[in-house]
Amino acid sequence: MKTVYFSLFLVILASCSNDQTSSSEVDNKPIKEPELCDCNELGFDKDYNNFFWTTPRNGYTGTCELYFPDGKIKLQKHFKGGKVHGKMTSYYQNGQIEDVKEFDTNFQVGEQKTYREDGILKYHALYERGNQTKILVYPGTIE
Repeated sequence: MKTVYFSLFLVILASCSNDQTSSSEVDNKPIKEPELCDCNELGFDKDYNNFFWTTPRNGYTGTCELYFPDGKIKLQKHFKGGKVHGKMTSYYQNGQIEDVKEFDTNFQVGEQKTYREDGILKYHALYERGNQTKILVYPGTIE
């Protein structure tokens, strides 16, 4: 009987090795944010006016996308330091581009083009630092 208890004690002792990493050590390692993520995974920090992936105040840099239920892309936007920066493109369910906008640190800049579902341009405007400066109207776009 002593042999059984001693054997059991050795098995338990062997399973408690120091080579295992504790959960707190794993939790303290920084998590690398992905270059591409689901837009629904991003949070928004109101105080710093930026988007983040895991930690408020640490702005996300990369691209996020949204998809329709059938897996087709619905939206793609780019971020730099937590700010919307670069091209933002939205799509119709049929895959046709719906809208293309440019951003510079959360401010809409440059051209915005909006298309009908059949691909015909229906709206074109120019922006500077978030303010619309000019609307360009094309023949046949108003129905």
